[in-house]
Amino acid sequence: MFSNYTKRISFLLTLFTLFALPSVVLITQAKQPASLPELKIKPTKCVSLQQGQVCYVNVTVVWQVSDVGDYCLFSSLESNSLQCWSSTKQGTFSQEVEMTGDIVYTLTDTKSKQEIISNRLPLAWVYKKEKFSHSSWRVF
Repeated sequence: MFSNYTKRISFLLTLFTLFALPSVVLITQAKQPASLPELKIKPTKCVSLQQGQVCYVNVTVVWQVSDVGDYCLFSSLESNSLQCWSSTKQGTFSQEVEMTGDIVYTLTDTKSKQEIISNRLPLAWVYKKEKFSHSSWRVF
């Protein structure tokens, strides 16, 4: 009776070793893929009433990367950086903007001077600009 019990335990241990243990080893050895960098802009677009009008918006840029480092945020409106962060993986920036065209925000690595990610804030309008004035059509 005791030998039957030990045979059963031995058999179960063998099954565990053959099936469960290798999968545990594979799971622990599997590397997590590096997460892609993100740069989100809120709102997603600026809308003016008519084409050609200035659009005013309070923009918030949120970014996140996989590696800790030194990063700077740039805008297509300015030649200097908007803000820089050191020894971090994420950041947030807010500003009020007057825009007459699309704006591109770019996150760069300050050490390598390489662009990490960029995103565009488009300008949209409700009414398209008319080519001709209504007053030019008047005869009288």
